[in-house]
Amino acid sequence: MAIASGITLVQGGIGRGKSTLLQLLAGTFTPQSGQLSIGDIYLDLQPDLYRQHVFNVDRYADAFDQMSVTEYVDALHHTYPKFNDALLPDLMEGFGLAPHLHKQLFMLSTGSKHKVFLAGALAAGAPVNILDNPFAGLDHASMDFLVQKLDNVAHSQQQAWIIVCDDLPDNIQLAARIDLGD
Repeated sequence: MAIASGITLVQGGIGRGKSTLLQLLAGTFTPQSGQLSIGDIYLDLQPDLYRQHVFNVDRYADAFDQMSVTEYVDALHHTYPKFNDALLPDLMEGFGLAPHLHKQLFMLSTGSKHKVFLAGALAAGAPVNILDNPFAGLDHASMDFLVQKLDNVAHSQQQAWIIVCDDLPDNIQLAARIDLGD
């Protein structure tokens, strides 16, 4: 299977393999057969380099909880060489995160923490970006902002966005759809 640039929607019923597919693409799980590659970078040969080309953060992860929002964003620079600082002011403002920059992530609501991870994805510059239920827990203003930002990347030739979402807004343009069944 090849994932095209732009936005690919992954759908399927409970237990159909959506999370497993995302973990495989992220390089967290090792495939039983076949190879995963991003361009000429193969997961089995260059796992660290492969993972630098994939942005994937579980919004429930606690690995970053002791970091402030600013420290988390700074840490992303070490993982993602194409991180774009110029996007941060707009992302922080658009997601309503400006008042929380000094707070540690564990101090944020689940929705605000999720917004921090979304801002990281949008600024990381990774060739492959994985978003699992990106609209869950967002207020309407943040949902609208995310739709606008996804619309901006929908035609990217340098990035693929793989999104698992049951309620994807109709106005998001898809490059492809993967249906894992009911």
